[in-house]
Amino acid sequence: MIETVDIVLPLEKSEEEAARRQAAALKLGVPAKRIGGIKLRKHSIDARQRAVKVQLRLDVSLDAPLPPDEPLKWSAP
Repeated sequence: MIETVDIVLPLEKSEEEAARRQAAALKLGVPAKRIGGIKLRKHSIDARQRAVKVQLRLDVSLDAPLPPDEPLKWSAP
């Protein structure tokens, strides 16, 4: 099952896979070991405050690996 989750991390932890996995598990209310894969969908920086934060939108797969993306195909009308 794939869930979409929005998380906020401090700038210095935003690129760490373990921090993303732990935050996603906490948000979903499941143990981190149930997460089979994470795919980044959106990455935005919130620098309005003194402490810069990063907002992430992730696709999280539970109990199975994420399926591969289909290759993009260009087509004209």
